Parts: sequence; C-alpha cells; structure tokens
Amino acid sequence: MSVRSVATEAGTTTRAVYALFGSKEGLLQGLAVRAFEILSEHVDAVPLTNDPLHDLLSSGVVGFRGFALEHPDLFRLVLGTGLTQFKFGPEATAAGEAALNQLVRKVERAQQAGFLAGRDPRVVTLQLQATGNGMAALEICGMIDTEMAEKLWHETFRTLIRGWERRAARQEAIAR
Repeated sequence: MSVRSVATEAGTTTRAVYALFGSKEGLLQGLAVRAFEILSEHVDAVPLTNDPLHDLLSSGVVGFRGFALEHPDLFRLVLGTGLTQFKFGPEATAAGEAALNQLVRKVERAQQAGFLAGRDPRVVTLQLQATGNGMAALEICGMIDTEMAEKLWHETFRTLIRGWERRAARQEAIAR
C-alpha cells in the first residue's frame, strides 16, 4: 500500500492524505482504528435473541465473517498477515481492545446462561478469534468453497464449543 494509491483511490492528493494523517504510519493507524470500528459495527448488527450461545456463534459467523469478507484488506491489516511489521499505536490498540471486549461480553453472557462453565472468558474469546481468523483467511484466499463456507463456519464454531462443554462435563463427572 502506498499513500499515492490511497490518494488516487480516494480521489484526492498525496498532500491531502499527509495533511490528514501526517505519514504513511499515521494512515495505517487510522485505517486500523476504522477497521476495528467497522468490525464492532458488524458484531453490533447481529440481533440478540433469548439464546446467548446462538448469539455468540452468530457474532462470529455473521458479524466477524461479514467484516472479513466485506473488508478483506482491513481484515488483513488488523487481524491477518498483510503487514508483518505493522504495530498498533495507542488508538488502534484501544479500538482493538474495545472490539475484543465486545466478544468477551458475549462469552460472559453465554456463561451466565450456563454455557462454557469454568472457562476464562478472555481465553475463550481469544480461541474463538483465532478460529475466526483462520477461517476468514482461508475463505478470503479461496481455499473454502463459497457455497459451503457459512455452513463450515457454523460447524467449526459449534464443534469448538461442544468440545469445551464435553470437557467440562467430564471434569464435573470425575469430581463427583
């Protein structure tokens, strides 16, 4: 990515981009903040139901996946491998943390309903994010057939959650 290509795409000049962001690094930081805002908007757009576990899964399959597919370059910037030397500044870090906390709250809501008992909600969130990142990267690069992708996302997340639930049930049975 170059400042010139961004300016051309935006229909402006490189001088205007530099005036607004200060540098290419500033532009990347601004894009990272915006990417996390868009991700949060996608997750917020997933309606809540009376089933917190369904809502958690939908946040990943509909919200996160929707963001990744609609904005693959922003996905790569903030969650993929697009720019290996790019490091988040304070604003991008805060925006990323806010997006992550949004998912933590959905995990905690599922836990309050009796799911994922005994698991650290931040660890569950990171595991779900890692799974989503991998699924999104595979779908974006064409390794997952588009027709079966949504079904595969649902199945993958359900399998992960079922595994946690079975492990908890086994541990509970052993403790008795």
